[in-house]
Amino acid sequence: MTRPAPCDFGSVNLALPPQVITSPDRATDTVGSPFSFTITTTGVPVPSISKKGKLPKHLTLEKNENGTTTISGTPVKIGVDNFTIVSTYAKGSTKTVVN
Repeated sequence: MTRPAPCDFGSVNLALPPQVITSPDRATDTVGSPFSFTITTTGVPVPSISKKGKLPKHLTLEKNENGTTTISGTPVKIGVDNFTIVSTYAKGSTKTVVN
């Protein structure tokens, strides 16, 4: 009985998406109107998303645990607020600023 010849595929390259925050780095809201902004990411493993700095009053950050986080609420005053969104992967992190 003849043995089948081995099959050689050569090397296999695994292409994973880059580990980045993909949502815009700014959001605009209107005083007195409901606001919602979703922070989106790509990469493996799914990152943990957090913030550094204070959110404007009456806005909350909800971790969706799927590589996204939502900032929502109803703003009560005019102004510019700067804070940093951090997506942490198994090895390192990526940062972006949301105004």
